Amino acid sequence: MGEPIDPITGKRRHALVMVANDGVMDLLLNFLCSAEMIDMDLKSIVVFVGDERYVTLIEHFGANAMYSPSLGSMPRQAAGFYMDNTFSRMMWYKTTSVYLALLAGFNVLFQDVDLVWLRNPYPYFMSLDQDLVFMDDGARTPRYTPFFVNSGFYFVTHNERTMYMFETFLKHAPEEIGLTHSHQSVLIRHIAESQHLFGLRVFVLDQQLFPSGQAYHENKPLIRRIQSKEYRPYVFHMCWTDNRENKVVYFKDVGLWYLPSSESEDEKTCSSASHMLAYVTARKDAHGGKSEGGDSKSLLDLCCKRELYWSKEEDGEELLKQQQQGTKRDTDSSISNTDNNNNKGKKKKEAVVVEEEEVVNKEHEGEIN
Repeated sequence: MGEPIDPITGKRRHALVMVANDGVMDLLLNFLCSAEMIDMDLKSIVVFVGDERYVTLIEHFGANAMYSPSLGSMPRQAAGFYMDNTFSRMMWYKTTSVYLALLAGFNVLFQDVDLVWLRNPYPYFMSLDQDLVFMDDGARTPRYTPFFVNSGFYFVTHNERTMYMFETFLKHAPEEIGLTHSHQSVLIRHIAESQHLFGLRVFVLDQQLFPSGQAYHENKPLIRRIQSKEYRPYVFHMCWTDNRENKVVYFKDVGLWYLPSSESEDEKTCSSASHMLAYVTARKDAHGGKSEGGDSKSLLDLCCKRELYWSKEEDGEELLKQQQQGTKRDTDSSISNTDNNNNKGKKKKEAVVVEEEEVVNKEHEGEIN
């Protein structure tokens, strides 16, 4: 990815960090199609993999791959259900990947693979001037208090406060996640501690601008507007879903699945990690060891159903209105601690207070991945 500071602008660059194994490569590819749709620079993406063979595949996509046996073994299959052994082991990679990218000097956006992008969220994140910006999980169970954030989509601004917090989190993660089987609840505990100790600034995003699987299950009017392309959120995160197969079904229902759906050779190639790898290997062998060139298509060309893409984003009055409304909702529904960060009582942004909400037990935990 190069240096963390852009030599032309002098600004700190952003790294999008993800973790993927064999079982979710189709979800990763679907995200990459959505990233292509909004002209995102795929070279800003770093995917941590647990199998060295998949470095070639990720690089073929145009992204960066990170593999090291020092990080431990990664399960090959997708998690069968929330909190199973595969799910819990993947949480270690979610911890180390963010810390390593921060340590390299980048601002970091971590996200799960079960997301699609419809707008570039980075300008919005930077306008908030916060240390941590999180997607609202939707769950209001006690284990996620006081922030109720989703650990599958969050932006970290590189500074001394976030470096300290994530280093502390890294040192405690093995035993705490091992005990609780929850990356999300442990991360929230460290956020709360850091906010109390040194004024870590935390911002929780509006659920209309950054919807998740909770909206799919509980906000059908919003889903219908997205299905008809009347409303364009920044991203959609298909959490609150118990397994990979249902994630695909729900993405197709919303109209956010950009891979072949018919029973064809292309569908087989684009839905299986082993088939993807075989395709890339054969393509490379056909061109004398080079990964590019010739008449054969890249996997993005083969798999991304571009006719399903949304039209190119335009910065018009509608988007500006959405952002302004979203910022107001965010301010009303988020938690910020700028007062603690400045004992003189001067605020860089208006402090945010969350009204007490009744704790609702739900069968679906928002951390389901």
